[in-house]
Amino acid sequence: MDIRYAVRVFVFKDNMIACIKYKNINKDYFDIPGGKIEDGETEVQACIREFKEETGMDINDLRCIGKVEIMYLDKNKKYVISTYIANEVNGRPLDLEDNYTYWLPIKELINNEKRLAITHLLDDDLIKYFKKEKVNILFTCDDHHNITEMEIIEN
Repeated sequence: MDIRYAVRVFVFKDNMIACIKYKNINKDYFDIPGGKIEDGETEVQACIREFKEETGMDINDLRCIGKVEIMYLDKNKKYVISTYIANEVNGRPLDLEDNYTYWLPIKELINNEKRLAITHLLDDDLIKYFKKEKVNILFTCDDHHNITEMEIIEN
């Protein structure tokens, strides 16, 4: 199985969340900003770099809240995602080449059908893990990013 290590950063402001919507791959799907950890880069460095690249905004005061693993069995791919919250954000969202950036009301994101698995951490049945900062979840998804299985690993 092809395993990729990545980060995602949740940033909140006034009951809204910073999120992106892709223009090409996974077109029209909402995601949380983040991406691949480069060689020689710490998770926090990856968070800061990827968030800036995907939103145009700067973040600071980060803390890790756990891990999310997302498996696509049909593609033989697994993403191991270190999940962070940033308490400080500066700048405004930019419309970039690969994605749009939004401050989206959390409820609107939750109610959207086209969103990637990690956004489900904000759902009513999972938010308690998010708030406790003890996220340890494995999502199995189909080719259309629908969650087919979910396993919560208790710490």
